Amino acid sequence: MQFLRFFTVFFILLAFFAMLSGIKVTGIVTDEENKPLEAVRLISGKKTTLSKQNGSFTIEVTDSLQVNRLGYKKQVLSIQEVIALPKTASGIQIRLQSEPVQLSTYRVFAYLSEENISPADVVTLPIDPDKHYSSASELIAQTASFQSSGTQLKGEIAEINILGNISRHTLVLLDGIAMNALGEPFDFSRLNLDNIESIEIVKNNASVYGGGSAIGGIIMITTKQGAALKTNLESKTEFGSYGYLLQQISLSGISSQNSYRLCLNAYNADNDFPIPKGDLIPEDSENKRKNNSKQQLSFSGAYSTHLSKLLMSISTDYLTFQRELPGPLNFADLYYKAFLEGSSLRPQIRFSANFGNFTWQSNNWLLKDETVYDNTQSLIEGFSQKYKQKNDNYGIKQSLSYNKNSLQASLSGEYVYNRYRYQDLINPFQGKIDYVRNQLAFSLKLNQQKEFAWLILNNGLAGRYDYIDDEDEFSGRLEFSLRNWGTKYLETGATIGNSFALPTPYDLYWKGDSQTLGNPNLKSEKATGYQIWLKGNIPQATLKAAFHQNTIKNLIQWRQVQMYGPVWKPMNIGRAEIRNLELEGNYQPLEQLEFTASAVFTKAKDTTYYSFAEAPKLMYRPETLYSLAVDYQPGIFHFWTKYSYTGKQWITPDNLIDPISDYALVDCGISLHWQKGNWKFTPAFTVKNLTDENYMVHAYVPEPGRTFYATLQLNR
Repeated sequence: MQFLRFFTVFFILLAFFAMLSGIKVTGIVTDEENKPLEAVRLISGKKTTLSKQNGSFTIEVTDSLQVNRLGYKKQVLSIQEVIALPKTASGIQIRLQSEPVQLSTYRVFAYLSEENISPADVVTLPIDPDKHYSSASELIAQTASFQSSGTQLKGEIAEINILGNISRHTLVLLDGIAMNALGEPFDFSRLNLDNIESIEIVKNNASVYGGGSAIGGIIMITTKQGAALKTNLESKTEFGSYGYLLQQISLSGISSQNSYRLCLNAYNADNDFPIPKGDLIPEDSENKRKNNSKQQLSFSGAYSTHLSKLLMSISTDYLTFQRELPGPLNFADLYYKAFLEGSSLRPQIRFSANFGNFTWQSNNWLLKDETVYDNTQSLIEGFSQKYKQKNDNYGIKQSLSYNKNSLQASLSGEYVYNRYRYQDLINPFQGKIDYVRNQLAFSLKLNQQKEFAWLILNNGLAGRYDYIDDEDEFSGRLEFSLRNWGTKYLETGATIGNSFALPTPYDLYWKGDSQTLGNPNLKSEKATGYQIWLKGNIPQATLKAAFHQNTIKNLIQWRQVQMYGPVWKPMNIGRAEIRNLELEGNYQPLEQLEFTASAVFTKAKDTTYYSFAEAPKLMYRPETLYSLAVDYQPGIFHFWTKYSYTGKQWITPDNLIDPISDYALVDCGISLHWQKGNWKFTPAFTVKNLTDENYMVHAYVPEPGRTFYATLQLNR
């Protein structure tokens, strides 16, 4: 009944509001001499984007399109004027006229992506500057295609999976750097939300765009590099339920040739919340989640400059944290007062230059992570643990892109050095791991866009070769999309490709305790899959349907085996298959009002010994996910609410134990945007889990009930 009610409302709304028109625009911005312009800002309604270094851009235009960059005359174009613009093989061409200003020319880095050739299915997530987001994971998981772990308290581990794939099959690129190159899942709670400039998503087998771990897809995050036009001082204070308090201050600015940004962020959260009785809650459990505090301090800095034809950007992030980890309720005494503390450092330097139709990019980085896990106060004799982990990642990537007429090509090469070290601090001479992984990769990407009468055809081909110690991996991807030109358009497309994921050092060599043991004989996971989509734009509304299929060989899962007693050990299961039906839509009956809906239906099964119809379901893969969001902005106020539903999830490989029950969450918020002189005041109030739902995402791990956040942000 819940399912039918959702889709009835969804399709009635899409069909009823069909009055105005919008258009998806792809093109290039040039100067008067037809030279590509990067960092040109294009705005239509709440949608905004920046042109890339080859001048290319893609944006949804609703009523009008603003095009501006310092040193050039601003243009405001209606939809009819956009349609009438001259067309090239790359789409429309917007030519800006120079307009001298008193300031020197404004030149900064504007990295939307490391790729000058965008995948056919790339999606740029909308980031509403007037909306308050609580975390990076909330910002990304705006639709049902992305599953995060429930109502996330500050500092709790936040992992995201794409379309029913496990979270370690989501590759995260931060300013072009693979953050989980060793194959582990990425923790988004370590990201400062306010440092994020843009997010792009590529779904389904995308190793050609970043390497291993991209079986489910890639999340490409670009951080802020400086102020837009002037010096900007920003202060943020946030507090909330369970003893949460955050303080942040940032300073950014721009001069004739340079831009900079500095940000300092610190928070503390007790996170001790009440535990209601329910399924999978042991009868003897305490009624409060204790020893769950989180603290974090982070600093980030970025500096960009223009030296003749060379663009240079230097950035760094430093993070230190401590997190209490109480563990599952059925093993509460085992993990009594356990905690994890550590730090990470991420310096990076990038160069870029244009030479006619060619663009050269260089990306150089150093990542250093260090953590100490302490479980020495365990109440179970013989299970005390204390160990240190270190991970070093050094890399260099060089790429050369070519863009002329309808043809785009990119050739790149990269070298990455990874070293993982583990040391048992209780028995330092017994438990040691020192694992080194060298990786050399080369990739080639080709794209051609053609116009035939009123049709636009886009074809793409990409290949990547990875040499990792003694292992060779080749990834390939074919891409296709076709749509008509006009204010009402229909688009169809498809991709097919393969990806891989390497076993992590943790999976291979773990010796942490007597209950878990690594497996050095693990094989790399291999995946082949495809997706087909159909997207329509009707007056003031869009609707997209996509079907995804992924077949994974050698999928790694931790299973309990008998080795002088029960031991958890990672194993390659023979074969798994994941199928998804994805639906997304939105409509905007008024400029201030927008409705968004999405749903994903997943069949994820272990087909090693059974047909797909009879095979057991993979663990922690809900069959149904859907959400409905409403966004209303009357004047200086901003109201929003979101309803999300997560279906049941199986917790054992054989599906013999009852699954975790389904649950539905309602979140809402309100903010005010008030300008007084040069100061902008933005207070916000957010409620998570408004209905105080009692639910679980993982067995024996409770989630908090109703949670409140209050925020005050000052900008000058």
